[in-house]
Amino acid sequence: MLAQASVERTVTQIVATHFKTSPDTLRLDTRLREDLGGDSLDLVELVFDLEQSLDVTVAEGAVADLETLGDAVRYMQTLSR
Repeated sequence: MLAQASVERTVTQIVATHFKTSPDTLRLDTRLREDLGGDSLDLVELVFDLEQSLDVTVAEGAVADLETLGDAVRYMQTLSR
């Protein structure tokens, strides 16, 4: 089990790497589609990276609910408890 702060740092770093941006530019309200230009494939690939890094399994329908970085962080925190 990872600490909540650790999950947030990990998710932020993975999102930054995936979208080729600096983690310092990301905020919890950063929108994955609108602000970072993500499409459906990007989000599926991002979730795969998160699953691998955090050793969790994301529910199939959950990808559509991940609109912001904060959504992703909160969801990954619930899975890593």
